[in-house]
Parts: sequence; C-alpha cells; structure tokens
Amino acid sequence: MRILTQSTSLDPLGGVELCTLQWTQALGARGHSLSVAYTADGAQRVDFTAAGARLHGPARFGFDPRTAPRDLWRMGPSVRWAAGQDPDVVWVQRFEHSVWGHAVAAASRRPLVVHLHQEPESRHVRLLGRGVSTFLATSEHTRRRWTAAGLPPERVRTVRNAVPEREYPVGTDADRRAARAALGLPPHAFTALHYGRLWRPKGTGVVLEAWRRLGLGAEGHLLLVGQVDDPQVAAEIAQGQQEGWCTWLPNRPDVVTLLHACDVVLFPTLLPEAFGRVALEALLTARPVLASAVGAVPEVLAGTPAGRLLPPGDVDALVDALRATATSPEPARRAVEAAGWARREFSYERHLDELEDALQHAASAGRGGVRASRGVPGRPARSARGPAPVAG
Repeated sequence: MRILTQSTSLDPLGGVELCTLQWTQALGARGHSLSVAYTADGAQRVDFTAAGARLHGPARFGFDPRTAPRDLWRMGPSVRWAAGQDPDVVWVQRFEHSVWGHAVAAASRRPLVVHLHQEPESRHVRLLGRGVSTFLATSEHTRRRWTAAGLPPERVRTVRNAVPEREYPVGTDADRRAARAALGLPPHAFTALHYGRLWRPKGTGVVLEAWRRLGLGAEGHLLLVGQVDDPQVAAEIAQGQQEGWCTWLPNRPDVVTLLHACDVVLFPTLLPEAFGRVALEALLTARPVLASAVGAVPEVLAGTPAGRLLPPGDVDALVDALRATATSPEPARRAVEAAGWARREFSYERHLDELEDALQHAASAGRGGVRASRGVPGRPARSARGPAPVAG
C-alpha cells in the first residue's frame, strides 16, 4: 500500500506525533510505502527518513470557515504534493485537519481515513465526516463520544492504541540506579514522575499540590518532564527546583530512562483522555501508575492491580495513594506482574494487524469505486494503476 499521512510536527510534542512516527516505522517495515506531510520540522526527521518515508513541509493543515479562501490557498502546495504521491489511502491524524484530508482525497481520488485521537470539539462533525471512508477510534470511550457527536457508527472502527513493547523494557534495580545517575536525580529518594504537557488540564497542579502535602522532604523527589504552558505552573515548578524537591526537564524522545528512574508514574489528568498512553508506558516498564478515572484511562488500567484509579482533581486521594506507594513494597511487586499482562493485552503486533486491515479495507473500497471524492459532480473513477492527477 501507498499510504499518505500527516503530522503537525516532526518533534515528539505528544502521543499523536509519537504514534505517527512509530506507525511509519512499523508499516514501512511491513513493506508499505509512507509519505508524510508535516507542519514543523524537528528532531525525528532522521527517524522518519531512516524508515523510508518521503517527507514534505512545511504544510498548512488548519482551516477556519471565516478565512476559508486564505486557508485553502495555503493548503495548495501540500495538497498538490500529497496527490502527486499517488496514494492508495489518505490517512489524517487529527479530525481538525479533515478539510486538508478531503482536499487530498479529492485530488487523488482516493479514500480518506481519519484517526480520532481526541475528544470531539468541532461544531461541524457531521459535515466534515461526510465522504470519510473510515474513522479509527483509539478506544471504546472515544468511539462512543464521536458517534454521539454525529459520526455514523457503522464507519467508526475501534483500533485500540498500543506502543511497541520491545521499546519499553521492564526496569530493574540496576536500570533505576543508572537512569537516576544519568538524569542527575537523588539516588535513594522515593521518586515520582509526571510527564507530557505540563499544565493544569493534565493534572500538573494536582501533582504539585499533592507533593507538597505529602511532605517527604529529602526522602522524596518529583521529576517533571515536558513543555510548561502555564505561567503559574512554571512559577511553582521553579520554586520546587529552588527548594530542592523537584527536577524539571524539557521534552525528550527517550521516555524509557525517565520511567526507569522513577518509583511511580502520576497521570492525574482532568481531561477525558482518548486513550492514556502514559498509563500503558508505565505498565510496560513495571512502574505503578496513579491515574484519574476519566476518559479511556480505565480501559487501559482495567484488569491490572498495578494501576490505581483516582477521582479527577482529588488532591487528598492522590496524597493517600502516593503515601501507600512509598511505604509498601506491594505496588512495585504488582507492577512487575502487570508488565507481562500489559504486553499480552496491548500487543503491538495485534494492534498493527488491526490498523493495517482497516487501511487496506479502505484502500480496497476506493479501488472498487467508493471514492472519498464521491459527491463531486462529473468526477470519474480512476484506475488503481493510473497516474495520480496533481491538483492545481
């Protein structure tokens, strides 16, 4: 298959960008050809290139009805490039970029697949969903939310997210010592990790308040990793660093060292998460995880004793859970057992099989005459082997 996809950045800004890279690598290894349009260049360019992907950027994906002519004009170069790749399927990673996907699908006369990684926010869900061959939901929670927002249930397929488990080895005591030395962390302190986007909707404020109340002093350390978007959160982190109980590091592609360095992972998000990748990464590396019972997170942690679900925003509950984790060997022991469960339950090969099947099904339907551009008057179906027309 020739697969055309896109990414807002070639930096690992979040789970979507990281998934896009890992899918490009894995599907390329399975013999598929990947072309990737991107908005911002970044450190992962070398990884995309090594995977054999053809890259094009900067591409404009954003669309606002109030500035439609300007936005469509800005999309033109990337749409022409994408259509010129002669894809079998167009695969858009964010619903808000569906207009760009529709334009590429129409220009190439190929089916459009849209991945649903987030909550529905657009007021135009039904309108933008028209003509999309398949929607891929990262969890049952996400599928329910989008079908309730107006997408046709028969076209929304759940392909539960996963990560390449071989890239997330179980952390041993030796790994913990080495990771802490590499990161400059106290070697013997009880260490909690909170990573990703550091702002209040992700629970960073809850983490900071709970850690203060916990009052471990020199016996505890909080590791925060990621982009800080909130000035108040930034000030609180700076104070923690000055007082010596907190370390902040910027975003980094290597999260395994972070996970190996910690004793527990904190994911007290306030958002209705579409999956909960942080929770899964913690389980795979045999780290207990304290997370909010919100969105799809309970789907990730269901069936494992290594994850504890807490009410969103409940600082007292997080303090109690942290204290129990710090004072008992049971959470760490259960986490080691849970690592094997997570590898079986969230097999990446099975995930790739389901993803590949969904993309191939959409591509086959397109070759059979069901085009993403259907409804465009007078547009003939093109042969699967014919040359791709270039828009513009």
